[in-house]
Amino acid sequence: MKQLGAFWVALAACTAQRTLLLSAAGIAHALGVASKRVPWFTTGLWWLDCWAYWDSGWLLGVAQFGYPKNPAPGSALDAYAFFPAYPLAVRLLLNLLCWPLTLPYLIVSGFVVSFTCAVLATYVLYKIASEQHGEYAGLFTIFAFCALPGSFYMATVYSESLFILCILLSFYYGERNKWGRAAATCALATATRPLGIIVALVLFMQYVGWVRQQSSVWKRARAGLWMAFSPMGLILYSLYCWHRSGQLFAWSIAQRSWKRFLDWPWAGLVESYRIIGDSARHTLVGPRLPLFLDTVTLILFIFLAAKLSRLNNNSYLLFVWANLLVLFFVPVHGEWPWEGAKRYVVPLFPCFMLLGLWMDLHRKLAWVLLVGSLFVQCYFFALFGLGRWVI
Repeated sequence: MKQLGAFWVALAACTAQRTLLLSAAGIAHALGVASKRVPWFTTGLWWLDCWAYWDSGWLLGVAQFGYPKNPAPGSALDAYAFFPAYPLAVRLLLNLLCWPLTLPYLIVSGFVVSFTCAVLATYVLYKIASEQHGEYAGLFTIFAFCALPGSFYMATVYSESLFILCILLSFYYGERNKWGRAAATCALATATRPLGIIVALVLFMQYVGWVRQQSSVWKRARAGLWMAFSPMGLILYSLYCWHRSGQLFAWSIAQRSWKRFLDWPWAGLVESYRIIGDSARHTLVGPRLPLFLDTVTLILFIFLAAKLSRLNNNSYLLFVWANLLVLFFVPVHGEWPWEGAKRYVVPLFPCFMLLGLWMDLHRKLAWVLLVGSLFVQCYFFALFGLGRWVI
């Protein structure tokens, strides 16, 4: 498939996904399902409100007001948990279009940023997958990528789409030994989410492998300087936190408000066993259904990670397993430890490539699974738009 044709396929896939999601939100609105949105975070337009809630409020708050200066200890640090790259992109688009800093325009700007990044990320993922495994495997890769229940976060006013785009570009350029571009996109990833540092580590491993085969001292030194730039987004943001709040790692301290902090890897397993034993809290319907899906998603991606050796790429193995291990070392305390796993695994693109290979071999079954997964995705998106907790 030609590059232009591949881009149109990515655009069509993302547009179709958002059309389905908007239809699901419209059906929920038409049925009169009660909304739990807070009054101060609604525009009164359901077709606009459905794209932004929960973390969107924090991200748009940073885009509108910035980070609090010299905050008091406690909840005042919460905004620092949200890294600046996505809010800056939203604010930049608002400034370019000369739009006012009001909620409707903030949501529209965030939607445009997320949609643009999602289309580009889908296109880059197709290029990576199709070059390695063929055109049809590439197509099924992006179909699985767009159909996963947690993939609806790429359509919302969240930083997922920008983060995933930066990850894919960093791998794409790193595999082609274009270290300057790889380091720049990696730095942007570390300015979007803290887990971007894993991309920097993987990129350094790719660089070490390249250096062993490179005889030119000048090229090795120049590429090494670029590698030093790759974690710069996280470094600069930490320095900004120190200047603004007096806490170098304010972004890490703020995670405690969401009950996430470093612990022994078996702590989450013990907590999950305790919750399962508590029949009053552990149900698979109603408010606990999202947590059940989190668990199923995590098990699926652990299984896929165990099969990643089939892709013959050590960088992919390191990237996926490092991200999965973070879930065990930094669980959610006091709640279901794997809460949010369906969202967390969306950036793990090598697993989608493996799914694409399998779907290419079992196409009829693949279409059934894709349609079923899209149905689940639409259901959770409708709840998200109504202010329900589906993380």
